[in-house]
Amino acid sequence: MSPAEAITQAASCIPFGELVAAIDSALRQDLVQAGQLAGRSTTIDRALAMADARAESGLESLIRMLLVELGLGFRLQAVITGVGRVDFLVEERVVVEADGDEFHGSAPARARDRIRDAAAVAAGYSALRFDYAQIVFQRELVARAIVNAVRIHRGVKGAGRRTRSGQKRIDVRRFS
Repeated sequence: MSPAEAITQAASCIPFGELVAAIDSALRQDLVQAGQLAGRSTTIDRALAMADARAESGLESLIRMLLVELGLGFRLQAVITGVGRVDFLVEERVVVEADGDEFHGSAPARARDRIRDAAAVAAGYSALRFDYAQIVFQRELVARAIVNAVRIHRGVKGAGRRTRSGQKRIDVRRFS
């Protein structure tokens, strides 16, 4: 079965965010081209429109879909002077990192991550870091943490309005 066929099969049985993550990964690894997926189904076309091959992991894809759902502005793979490249910069003030065990599971990697978080905070940003279990199984907690980090950060213009909208979206949606 080709990667395009596998994605077509998956589209009928996995949640939409996971479909976007699968497409992101397939595009990033050059296993499939967008044209090979386009027109296969309306669900795939919607997911393809949201796909971004810059996502370096499925966890990043899931966080991106969550940020879209919350209605928050963000940049993927943003570079911050003195910190480096971060997974997400939300509303230009809140750093959000999605940590899988492959690159963040060792003690030296965790130490580097804490140094980067401290550098981000020292530069005037808030920093949040979520692992696999939180992103996959505690999406509501992740959503609330991000919304409230934006709400309390003094550097976010219009934070009250933006976070009220995000909070309403959390309240009406059931997270699994």
